[in-house]
Amino acid sequence: MTKELEIRQGNTVMFHLYGHVEATIDGESFSLGGERERALAARLLLAKGKPVPRDVLLDYLWEELPKSGVNLFHRAMTLLRQQLTQLDMGEALVNRDGVCQLKVPAEAVDSRQLEKLLNEAKHMDPRTVTGLLREHLVRCGGDPLSGLGKHRLDPHRQSLMELRRRAELMLFRIDTQLGRAEHHIPDLIRLFQEQPDDIRIASLTMYALHTMGRQQDALDTFDQYRKNLQESGLDVPQQMWDLHARILRDDRDFVPEPKEFPFTEGDPEVDEKPEATERPEETEQARTTPAPQVVNNVSGSITGEYVLFGVDNRRSQ
Repeated sequence: MTKELEIRQGNTVMFHLYGHVEATIDGESFSLGGERERALAARLLLAKGKPVPRDVLLDYLWEELPKSGVNLFHRAMTLLRQQLTQLDMGEALVNRDGVCQLKVPAEAVDSRQLEKLLNEAKHMDPRTVTGLLREHLVRCGGDPLSGLGKHRLDPHRQSLMELRRRAELMLFRIDTQLGRAEHHIPDLIRLFQEQPDDIRIASLTMYALHTMGRQQDALDTFDQYRKNLQESGLDVPQQMWDLHARILRDDRDFVPEPKEFPFTEGDPEVDEKPEATERPEETEQARTTPAPQVVNNVSGSITGEYVLFGVDNRRSQ
């Protein structure tokens, strides 16, 4: 039985799925072969050491299997094994009994390293995490699976892009909470412009702008986010209304815990109250009450019962 190969002591071998699909030895690039060999390596690495049926790989390589397809497949596997043998990793490639595997340690694949860091970050010191995130994001900075034209790789490309986006957002969030939001605001705005309906990006962009004293920009971000959802027939999640309310009252001391943000774990939180289809301002009372006006210049006295989050809620008499 082929056991998972251990990296030789003194040599650090890393397989890269971000950028050009290749290996590096102590940082020096090493080719995994031609496009077909690299495509096989990428697909097997994406399987995270799990077996992949040979028929799946044949269908992955060719939309219509040529008559010589099986022979070409075995030839590509042989060439890939030859390349891996130069890394002393030839036995990591398995091709028998109708299944194939590429057994390499998780720490030897750039995407799996990044995923591991994201999963363990909540147990680590925030400043240590930011340093590691920066290091990993540099390593994973290239276009996923670059140089491979297989359209069947597109879902994997999207998954790798999402993994990197999660890492970026985690870095931005922690730095913002540490008072270092200023340098990330241009990147957050760029991400928000690319995905204006992403709750993780929208909420962090709002919060970062708010911490920098750019209240109106934060509110404008919310308005654009709400507009995009409405155009798709979707409601704004309650946690976004809550964040909007804090920004509206200009609460500069608001430092949220990670659990208070919907993007922390990588996926948007699901509203736990699906039966509540109306927002607070859409209740019967709100429909019969004039819309509140933001307090800018106040003349006369306003008692506390009329002011909520910096909004004048006095009814017309």
